[in-house]
Amino acid sequence: MFWILVVATGLIGAVADIVLSNWSRTNEFVWFLAGAVGFVVFMTGLGLIIRRGAINGHPLAIALTLTVLFNIAFVAVWEVHGGTQLSALQWVGVALAVMAVTCFELGHG
Repeated sequence: MFWILVVATGLIGAVADIVLSNWSRTNEFVWFLAGAVGFVVFMTGLGLIIRRGAINGHPLAIALTLTVLFNIAFVAVWEVHGGTQLSALQWVGVALAVMAVTCFELGHG
């Protein structure tokens, strides 16, 4: 159940990112409000991951890294599905960002 929370939290964060992207394009307050609510839910999920992980002995660095990686993956899939074409250099940037997040999270051990 803990790992389902990790994936769901990453997905919620991605949805909040996508909604805020819509706000930046349209400047409609409803998109901002929906994105803000999404980020509150996302941060609550992160809090639950930290609490449950600490109580049940799950590796927090791995759980938080996976949450962020699922967030990145869901947003990337959404963008590509929406017709965005990334160049090879942009994909290298995505891979480097994923590796950087992983290094940051795993380096706290």
